[in-house]
Amino acid sequence: MRRIILLVLAICSAAVFAKAPSQTELDTLAQQLLVKYELLSAKPDTCPAPHQKQCYLSRLTFSTPFDANSQQWSIYFSQLMPIYSTDSSQFTITHINGDLHQIKPSSAFAGFKQNTPISIEFYSQESQITRAEFMPNYILASAGLTSQVINSTKTAIDPDTKLELQPYLAPFLTYEQLQTSNDDATPWMDAEYLYESESRPILNTPPLSLIPKPVALTLLSGEAVDLSQGLNLQLANDIDQVQLTAAIARLARFGIKQHSQGIKTTLKLDLAADNPEAYTLKIQHEQITISATSSAGIFYALQSIAGLVSLDNLTIPALNITDAPRYEFRGMHIDVARNFRSKTFILNTIEQMAAYKLNKLHLHLADDEGWRLAINDLPELTEVGAKRCLDLTEQRCLLPQLGAGLDSQSAVNGYYSQNDYIEILKYAQAHFIEVIPSLDMPGHSRAAIVAMEARFNRLIGQGKSVQALQYRLVEPADKTQYSSIQHYQDNTLNVCLESTYQFIDKVLYEVNALHVQAGVPLKTYHIGADETAGAWVDSPSCRRLQNQQPALHSFNGYFIEKVSSLVAKKGFKVAGWSDGMNDVTLKSMPANVQSNAWATLSDGGHEVAHRHANQGWDVVLSSLDVTYFDFPYQSHPQEPGITGRVARLTVKKCLSLCRIICLRMLKFGVR
Repeated sequence: MRRIILLVLAICSAAVFAKAPSQTELDTLAQQLLVKYELLSAKPDTCPAPHQKQCYLSRLTFSTPFDANSQQWSIYFSQLMPIYSTDSSQFTITHINGDLHQIKPSSAFAGFKQNTPISIEFYSQESQITRAEFMPNYILASAGLTSQVINSTKTAIDPDTKLELQPYLAPFLTYEQLQTSNDDATPWMDAEYLYESESRPILNTPPLSLIPKPVALTLLSGEAVDLSQGLNLQLANDIDQVQLTAAIARLARFGIKQHSQGIKTTLKLDLAADNPEAYTLKIQHEQITISATSSAGIFYALQSIAGLVSLDNLTIPALNITDAPRYEFRGMHIDVARNFRSKTFILNTIEQMAAYKLNKLHLHLADDEGWRLAINDLPELTEVGAKRCLDLTEQRCLLPQLGAGLDSQSAVNGYYSQNDYIEILKYAQAHFIEVIPSLDMPGHSRAAIVAMEARFNRLIGQGKSVQALQYRLVEPADKTQYSSIQHYQDNTLNVCLESTYQFIDKVLYEVNALHVQAGVPLKTYHIGADETAGAWVDSPSCRRLQNQQPALHSFNGYFIEKVSSLVAKKGFKVAGWSDGMNDVTLKSMPANVQSNAWATLSDGGHEVAHRHANQGWDVVLSSLDVTYFDFPYQSHPQEPGITGRVARLTVKKCLSLCRIICLRMLKFGVR
């Protein structure tokens, strides 16, 4: 009898713990639950299978100031490197997709007890070694209730430094957290290390510098030239002053305005030079003279005045400058897909690019985590694909990757309306910058795929099956299992479906229409083409295509060749990332091709660049280890940036590699 009573009590107790929370209880728990993340080791003594060679060990600790007994909840959180092993009997952790993970209490979980921490240790693939790689905004959810972001996992801004604070993340204090193996000699580059290691130049006179460095700069004798009265611009008849508006406006913001009493400034298009962006600039007390081969050269000469003037007293040295860019392509790539950037941010960036004479803006408008450009007749691309929230069906939004949280109005969400994009194009043109739009395909396409599935479901529900299939990007019968480099299992277009190419043609048409409307011709279209992660292996349509074309060398190559032909027929130059461009046969590509060579130098990135250049392609050097701004500048946990995907080098190996690269660059005359 006693045994029966105990059994009944156990069942009743389990029922209490298993009950679902109320909305009030969920809200309270989200407000009061303290979450602490600790990176224990980036080089544990042992790593569980199947990642024995490299892993890292971490711990999550939960505590509450009150008892909380419900088991019917989940925590969704972003973890850049997938968790694959845990040691907890009270919780399970499941990798959902991309970086999204789910924590659920197990049947052994007896609830949170007041001020009693509960921890779970886990192993993740590879390594994360900077604080910037640990995402915020853990989401507490329960079926039928409104989810909430756990308050303790939100970031804050330090009022003094204005830097982001991560209260949920324990301090990084040891080499165990920084170095990823016993052979890793990466130093802890704190202030003391930098003071001891960095060279300290001894300057007898203040340096005169201009970025980028001109071909020739000669100081003239005499005192500095006073520009406080402004510039009296004297334009030759063949110069359109409207094209110089942006440069003139920048000088005016510095206090150097157009004025009849200002120093006489003569602008002429009389320079005999092959380079269309070349100019000469002579600054004397009685006159400034600018000669150029085009309005672009005059624009850059005015930017040089802005770059040299002292804002303390609006003086500039008397000097001669002869200048022309060493490289025709001087670009910046901005990824607004992973985390959105406002139109204002882009316009401000364009202004700063022009100040440093950059002339190409590679605007990355779509990826797995977001689609950022409104396209006629395809509203789901922005209604669903431009925001992230917690909707596991993804009919309203994308999954909340990269710690996006729940707020659809958050700064990480958003898109450019057609008018926004037209304004960006016009503003870029006014600064002599070409916008190169990129809507990444066939990999990195999850936002498009999810959006087009939402469109498919909407139209099927309306009985419009033909329209529903028109732009569908996946094949339900394709059972291929793969994982992209960002750990998605479903981010790649099916390149064997005709509907895929109908979608791309539609997007191309609409993007070009916006350029036409803006009066800014679309010259180059970047298709992406990288990181397709072994898709299509079990696709029936791809098996049929292979049977029809036995000589087919690569599905990704087939896609790139077909889309490149589509782009070329519309009169645009095609561009793509170098790894994908390696998959094509040269004879099947258009004559006018741009390759962004982005392989790391340690992986022979310079060899890829040379090979593609020797194929007659235009090569943009984009080596991630030396050109990506989102990589840490120093090896310190608080240095912003992402390191998880980059091979770590010992200091000795890195110095040897740099020496080899420098010697090769000198051999080819690159300085």
